[in-house]
Amino acid sequence: MHLGKIIVAIAILIGLILFQKTKPKILKLFLAGFILNFLSSFFYGDLFFYFSFLSFGIVVLGYFIYCLYTKNWIPSLISLFALVSFIFKAQHWPYETEIRTAMVIPIILFLTTLYNFKKYKNQISIITFIVAYEISEIIRLLNYIITANS
Repeated sequence: MHLGKIIVAIAILIGLILFQKTKPKILKLFLAGFILNFLSSFFYGDLFFYFSFLSFGIVVLGYFIYCLYTKNWIPSLISLFALVSFIFKAQHWPYETEIRTAMVIPIILFLTTLYNFKKYKNQISIITFIVAYEISEIIRLLNYIITANS
Protein backbone atom coordinates (compact mmCIF):
# COMPACT_ATOMS: atom_id res chain seq x y z
CA MET A 1 0.00 0.00 0.00
CA HIS A 2 1.53 3.30 -1.02
CA LEU A 3 1.19 6.63 0.73
CA GLY A 4 -1.73 7.82 -1.41
CA LYS A 5 -3.87 4.84 -0.43
CA ILE A 6 -2.99 5.34 3.22
CA ILE A 7 -4.15 8.96 3.07
CA VAL A 8 -7.38 7.97 1.34
CA ALA A 9 -7.90 5.18 3.90
CA ILE A 10 -7.63 7.74 6.71
CA ALA A 11 -10.20 9.90 4.90
CA ILE A 12 -12.49 6.86 4.61
CA LEU A 13 -12.19 6.29 8.36
CA ILE A 14 -13.09 9.93 8.99
CA GLY A 15 -16.03 9.51 6.64
CA LEU A 16 -17.20 6.42 8.48
CA ILE A 17 -16.94 8.20 11.81
CA LEU A 18 -18.98 11.14 10.50
CA PHE A 19 -21.43 8.92 8.57
CA GLN A 20 -24.20 9.17 11.19
CA LYS A 21 -23.90 12.96 11.36
CA THR A 22 -24.45 13.31 7.63
CA LYS A 23 -28.01 14.59 7.29
CA PRO A 24 -29.34 14.37 3.71
CA LYS A 25 -29.58 10.79 2.55
CA ILE A 26 -28.11 11.65 -0.84
CA LEU A 27 -24.87 12.65 0.88
CA LYS A 28 -24.83 9.26 2.58
CA LEU A 29 -25.25 7.70 -0.86
CA PHE A 30 -22.24 9.64 -2.18
CA LEU A 31 -20.18 8.63 0.85
CA ALA A 32 -21.16 4.98 0.40
CA GLY A 33 -20.14 5.25 -3.25
CA PHE A 34 -16.72 6.57 -2.30
CA ILE A 35 -16.27 3.81 0.27
CA LEU A 36 -17.19 1.11 -2.27
CA ASN A 37 -14.89 2.76 -4.79
CA PHE A 38 -11.99 2.64 -2.34
CA LEU A 39 -12.66 -0.96 -1.31
CA SER A 40 -12.84 -2.12 -4.92
CA SER A 41 -9.36 -0.73 -5.54
CA PHE A 42 -7.87 -3.48 -3.35
CA PHE A 43 -9.00 -6.28 -5.65
CA TYR A 44 -6.75 -7.34 -8.48
CA GLY A 45 -7.79 -7.53 -12.08
CA ASP A 46 -8.68 -5.17 -14.86
CA LEU A 47 -12.39 -5.33 -14.15
CA PHE A 48 -11.97 -4.09 -10.57
CA PHE A 49 -9.53 -1.39 -11.68
CA TYR A 50 -11.92 -0.05 -14.31
CA PHE A 51 -14.87 -0.28 -11.93
CA SER A 52 -12.99 1.63 -9.25
CA PHE A 53 -11.80 4.26 -11.71
CA LEU A 54 -15.17 4.81 -13.39
CA SER A 55 -17.18 4.70 -10.18
CA PHE A 56 -14.95 7.41 -8.74
CA GLY A 57 -15.65 9.65 -11.72
CA ILE A 58 -19.38 9.00 -11.59
CA VAL A 59 -19.64 9.67 -7.85
CA VAL A 60 -17.57 12.86 -8.11
CA LEU A 61 -19.71 14.03 -11.03
CA GLY A 62 -22.88 13.34 -9.04
CA TYR A 63 -21.53 15.18 -6.02
CA PHE A 64 -20.44 18.11 -8.19
CA ILE A 65 -23.92 18.40 -9.69
CA TYR A 66 -25.46 18.16 -6.21
CA CYS A 67 -23.21 20.96 -4.94
CA LEU A 68 -24.13 23.15 -7.88
CA TYR A 69 -27.83 22.43 -7.34
CA THR A 70 -27.64 23.33 -3.64
CA LYS A 71 -25.34 26.30 -4.37
CA ASN A 72 -22.50 25.09 -2.16
CA TRP A 73 -19.72 26.81 -4.07
CA ILE A 74 -16.62 25.77 -2.14
CA PRO A 75 -17.46 22.02 -2.15
CA SER A 76 -18.36 22.31 -5.84
CA LEU A 77 -14.95 23.85 -6.60
CA ILE A 78 -13.20 21.14 -4.59
CA SER A 79 -15.06 18.42 -6.48
CA LEU A 80 -14.53 20.21 -9.81
CA PHE A 81 -10.76 19.79 -9.49
CA ALA A 82 -11.14 16.08 -8.80
CA LEU A 83 -13.55 15.77 -11.74
CA VAL A 84 -11.20 17.58 -14.13
CA SER A 85 -8.33 15.37 -12.96
CA PHE A 86 -10.47 12.28 -13.59
CA ILE A 87 -11.42 13.45 -17.09
CA PHE A 88 -7.82 14.25 -18.01
CA LYS A 89 -6.71 10.82 -16.83
CA ALA A 90 -9.54 8.99 -18.56
CA GLN A 91 -8.99 10.73 -21.87
CA HIS A 92 -5.16 10.77 -21.66
CA TRP A 93 -5.16 14.46 -22.45
CA PRO A 94 -1.99 16.53 -22.16
CA TYR A 95 -1.31 18.87 -19.25
CA GLU A 96 -2.21 16.29 -16.64
CA THR A 97 0.85 17.41 -14.68
CA GLU A 98 -0.45 20.96 -14.58
CA ILE A 99 -3.81 19.70 -13.35
CA ARG A 100 -2.06 17.80 -10.56
CA THR A 101 -0.11 20.92 -9.67
CA ALA A 102 -3.36 22.88 -9.42
CA MET A 103 -4.58 20.45 -6.74
CA VAL A 104 -3.11 22.84 -4.20
CA ILE A 105 -6.12 25.12 -4.74
CA PRO A 106 -8.77 22.67 -3.46
CA ILE A 107 -6.58 21.83 -0.48
CA ILE A 108 -6.56 25.52 0.46
CA LEU A 109 -10.33 25.61 -0.09
CA PHE A 110 -10.64 22.60 2.22
CA LEU A 111 -8.87 24.54 4.94
CA THR A 112 -11.49 27.27 4.56
CA THR A 113 -14.24 24.67 4.99
CA LEU A 114 -12.56 23.50 8.18
CA TYR A 115 -12.52 27.10 9.36
CA ASN A 116 -16.27 27.33 8.64
CA PHE A 117 -16.97 23.85 9.97
CA LYS A 118 -20.55 24.50 11.09
CA LYS A 119 -21.59 25.54 7.60
CA TYR A 120 -20.15 22.40 5.98
CA LYS A 121 -20.53 19.83 8.78
CA ASN A 122 -22.88 17.64 6.71
CA GLN A 123 -20.47 17.48 3.79
CA ILE A 124 -17.12 17.38 5.57
CA SER A 125 -16.81 13.60 5.28
CA ILE A 126 -17.22 13.67 1.50
CA ILE A 127 -15.01 16.72 1.09
CA THR A 128 -12.33 15.02 3.20
CA PHE A 129 -12.34 12.00 0.87
CA ILE A 130 -12.07 14.17 -2.25
CA VAL A 131 -9.24 16.23 -0.76
CA ALA A 132 -7.45 13.05 0.26
CA TYR A 133 -7.61 11.97 -3.38
CA GLU A 134 -6.21 15.35 -4.41
CA ILE A 135 -3.40 15.06 -1.87
CA SER A 136 -2.58 11.62 -3.26
CA GLU A 137 -2.39 13.17 -6.73
CA ILE A 138 0.12 15.74 -5.48
CA ILE A 139 2.14 12.95 -3.86
CA ARG A 140 2.17 11.04 -7.16
CA LEU A 141 3.34 14.17 -8.93
CA LEU A 142 6.14 14.69 -6.40
CA ASN A 143 7.19 11.05 -6.74
CA TYR A 144 7.28 11.46 -10.50
CA ILE A 145 9.40 14.61 -10.24
CA ILE A 146 11.80 13.02 -7.76
CA THR A 147 12.26 9.82 -9.80
CA ALA A 148 12.59 11.74 -13.07
CA ASN A 149 15.38 13.89 -11.65
CA SER A 150 17.24 10.98 -10.07
